[in-house]
Amino acid sequence: MCLCPFLLQVISFYTWQQHLAPAELQAAINQQLQAAIPTKHPLHSSSSSSSSGRALPADCQAHVWHVAAADREFHATFSAHWRRYVYLLPLRQQQQQQQQDQHNAQQQQRQLETALQEADVEPARVDALLQQLQGRRLNYTAYARDTPRGKGCECTLHVARASLVRLPATASGQGVPCLCIELAGDRFLRRMVRVLVATAVREALLLQRGHAATGCAGGMDRQATAPPAPALGLCFAAVGYS
Repeated sequence: MCLCPFLLQVISFYTWQQHLAPAELQAAINQQLQAAIPTKHPLHSSSSSSSSGRALPADCQAHVWHVAAADREFHATFSAHWRRYVYLLPLRQQQQQQQQDQHNAQQQQRQLETALQEADVEPARVDALLQQLQGRRLNYTAYARDTPRGKGCECTLHVARASLVRLPATASGQGVPCLCIELAGDRFLRRMVRVLVATAVREALLLQRGHAATGCAGGMDRQATAPPAPALGLCFAAVGYS
């Protein structure tokens, strides 16, 4: 069996051709990807429902970057030892509207702002809250939404930090300023990440405005945490099997 991360997604499959080396499989898959994945072209008003709207941008490259043999017992999800997520939240205070054709991006940004009630949150305050969680074994039942009550929700965040970034990143420093939250844990799930992001932003805003905040420490009370942030800003960044 071989595994290959594709677009930051781990895919496992079997092959009975034992003579094929991982490098040969990688080259063959990459060759097929170039022809199989469509690129996005400007849509006409008559084709707004076309599937091309879901294609990749022309400057986006998709390729397999690693192929390795694995045991038959390997499972792409359950064999993972840690996962890394990145959440990007545009900052309204510093945002500059540059082009008319950014209508869709602006709508998405408003969705994020409305859901998180984000205004001018300071990345340093969010980072200070998250740093209190890093490296500690905590109970994150309060952040679980789909996990049945009674099931263990203990997790260790190996990385928990926030910073200011600009997208797209350029040498000149131009781009949309965003709050970037990085979380890497041994069992964190997507919904739990989104709840933690929303709670951290809410608590940071309370501190900025001089109000009392409960912080982001793990606990059992789900009512004490914020509703999950929209999935729109969440990126699956990496996974580790050792």
